[in-house]
Amino acid sequence: MNALRTSHLAEQLSDRDLAIMVSLDQFRLLTTRQIQRLHFSDHASDLAAARACNRALVRLRNIGVVGSLERRIGGVRRGSASYIWQLDATGERFLRTTQGHAHRRRFMEPGETFVNHTLAVNDVAARLLEAARITEGFVVDELMAEPTNWRSYLGAGGETQWLKPDLYVVTSNQDADGDYEEHAFLEVDLGTEHVPRIQAKCRMYAAYAATGAYQAEHGLFPHVVWLSTDPARRKVLRRAISSTRGLPSGVFRVASPETFLAEHVSKSDDESASVATPASGPSSGESDWTHSANRGSMSSGHTTHANGRSSP
Repeated sequence: MNALRTSHLAEQLSDRDLAIMVSLDQFRLLTTRQIQRLHFSDHASDLAAARACNRALVRLRNIGVVGSLERRIGGVRRGSASYIWQLDATGERFLRTTQGHAHRRRFMEPGETFVNHTLAVNDVAARLLEAARITEGFVVDELMAEPTNWRSYLGAGGETQWLKPDLYVVTSNQDADGDYEEHAFLEVDLGTEHVPRIQAKCRMYAAYAATGAYQAEHGLFPHVVWLSTDPARRKVLRRAISSTRGLPSGVFRVASPETFLAEHVSKSDDESASVATPASGPSSGESDWTHSANRGSMSSGHTTHANGRSSP
């Protein structure tokens, strides 16, 4: 993109326009509602926010920096709320030129499975960021989507392996006992993966944990949280994890997105059990999630700073 074209586009874009483009670059696909959650929280009503969001997106599409997929959420009768947005080629080149983004992306209509999973993952991300804006004491310190959050490690044969979480998130919260810092790898499950694939992914997390690389930097290993909206599927996930040998205890969790978000943000004091692995014994019940310190052999998920925030 030449300097004249870059300058012309820059004159047409507000700070919020640029923030929307950066979010689309980070998350790849976002619905109108998700963009509203991320960037239009400063309006008197939800209706006013929706209208402002729609106007901004239409204008950005007319400028040529964002585009919408042919597929819509809920069909055309839902109007502008049904659009799924992505950064257009011109928008990607603009960010690459002005902000030093190194990657070049191909733009095409993605498949249904990819779209559904990406939007489900991004809904969790958008709701976490929204909660951080409206909840006193709750902060999202880091939130990374694919492929930025990918991590490499050496396999058993010395080959390079790649761990690819759906989301990586670090949050901090406060209660009467002090400050809490939570680390998590999130896997959003839509029921499309077979159990052997789930177990293989869990073993990859275990192999990455065994390298000690994350622990050396942070003093703990993140919780690995499998999220599913379907109670029956959550039972399948628990069984898959509990029957997989060689997994570190106290690391893996299964929850609904609503439970994860509500309890993660509120720092509930109610303790519930992690998914038991063969090394840690039988599960203590149906509870999905815990904010308490892990009882297993690996320090995982959170640190407590009673006298204020500090580095792990």
